[in-house]
Amino acid sequence: MNSPGIASCRLAFTLAFLAIFGVASAQDDSAGVHVRYGEAALFDPEAGDAMVADDTNAVADLKAESQEMPSARVANGVDVVLSNFSEVVKIEFSDARGRHACTGVMLSPDAVLTAGHCGCGRAYEVTMQTAPVERAGDTAFSILRIEGGPFLFPGYSCSYPETTGVGHDLALMRIVPPAAKEGNVFELDDGVAVELSFPVIRSGVQVLSQQLLNSIFILGFGRTETGAVAKNLQGANVGVLSRHCIAGHVFMSYCAPFREFSLGRNSNTPGIAPDSCGGDSGGPAYRMDSDLIMDPSGLFPLHLSRRTLVGIVSRAVAGVVHPYRGYCGGGGIYTTVGTRPVLDWLRSQKVSFLYDPNPTYRAAGG
Repeated sequence: MNSPGIASCRLAFTLAFLAIFGVASAQDDSAGVHVRYGEAALFDPEAGDAMVADDTNAVADLKAESQEMPSARVANGVDVVLSNFSEVVKIEFSDARGRHACTGVMLSPDAVLTAGHCGCGRAYEVTMQTAPVERAGDTAFSILRIEGGPFLFPGYSCSYPETTGVGHDLALMRIVPPAAKEGNVFELDDGVAVELSFPVIRSGVQVLSQQLLNSIFILGFGRTETGAVAKNLQGANVGVLSRHCIAGHVFMSYCAPFREFSLGRNSNTPGIAPDSCGGDSGGPAYRMDSDLIMDPSGLFPLHLSRRTLVGIVSRAVAGVVHPYRGYCGGGGIYTTVGTRPVLDWLRSQKVSFLYDPNPTYRAAGG
């Protein structure tokens, strides 16, 4: 546990560097190191994943060299740059079957969106990962205090999740907002300073209809292809199986037209097929709109990437082969966020989310 003095020093140190290297900096970031999240969305998922993995590993190499800590190296290329995704949180809860984990995404400093079936428990705990587990151990996650919820999306029933979940698999949690500091920097209760880049919500129909969008980036704290729970937040580019579920089903799964979509890899694609899995439920599916730019040492972000929240992880596709333990690897169904029913519900809950009617991202001044 950090004493108040240590926590204050830690915060001051972090804020000082963010002031030097942060988003508000007037520095020329052309010398920075790019993690091409935005560019990867234009390629097929295999090429996009390879691109992001190469860039992430390059950042890890620079960080390890700068800190003279070879152990900081990310070896497998699936761990994400945590400072770019601080808004993605871990949700743990209990029910009659034991303890479970889900993922959620902060829409604002006080609101977390997750899956409806993640809102059917008790004894909730919401945490934010601020450092790799390998380096920080028990202090890798900071607790976010819960203020209310979960609040289920209208029409969803915990008693009948299989029938009511189609197109309704959403829940909202309210948290005590962390203390706002400079710019987009917030101080957590344990004294850790984080920079948050909240996702923008746009029309789901318009975003998913863009033919140049070839892959969507999913994130979560769920199980990997080995069946083991991931230590750190994971991310992967996944291809689009059905953009709007117009047929009303994907393989053997019901899929609500224009309220859900489906992601997965082609079954003929060789190698590992990234997919959402147990523990990823409630996690975001992003269209990555811009790249992450790190300082030349790989230690601090110059510019966090911008992202559009397209959907929330709901469930696995039925009627296909799932090669990994836990019914994973064959594709998944996602609840579309940018729809009138979801937007009206969020507004009724007084969530101050970011919305842009333009389906295409434009950089500031562009």
